[in-house]
Amino acid sequence: MKNGVILAVLSSLVFSIMNALVKAVSLNIPASEIMFFRSLIGTIIILIMMKQSRVIFSKKGVPMLFIRGLLGAFKERSF
Repeated sequence: MKNGVILAVLSSLVFSIMNALVKAVSLNIPASEIMFFRSLIGTIIILIMMKQSRVIFSKKGVPMLFIRGLLGAFKERSF
């Protein structure tokens, strides 16, 4: 229980720092590039954590995940 609270507080701190840094860089870099690199870095971190925890990457439901990713990308984009 105590470990979970510490991790929750730590994640809030990291997300706050990330949001501040994104706002600082968004003055010079387009939003699409920021979104791409945030997603890329997050994916790499998750893959590393999965490998360390020996979690098997599921290949079930890939078409629906692909559609979900496309819809999420279009939602973030401002037209």
